[in-house]
Amino acid sequence: MSIVFNSKQELTNHLEKFTLEEQKTELEFMISKIEEEVEIALIQNNNELAIWKMSIELLIEDVLKEVENKLIINYSLNV
Repeated sequence: MSIVFNSKQELTNHLEKFTLEEQKTELEFMISKIEEEVEIALIQNNNELAIWKMSIELLIEDVLKEVENKLIINYSLNV
């Protein structure tokens, strides 16, 4: 399975159908899968693919941070 999102907006649109907790889980899963793909690409000496995958990982990590911040805000509002 290859995870590809061409933009932050595309990833955000994909996540809209999930709750914040589900979004966090989905994003963490995506990151772990991409890390596996990067490792495979590096083993195969495909540095270009590894770099491209790492850029996608950074995009996902950015969205994950936003989701985590929303979860913190929601939690603090409900306490």
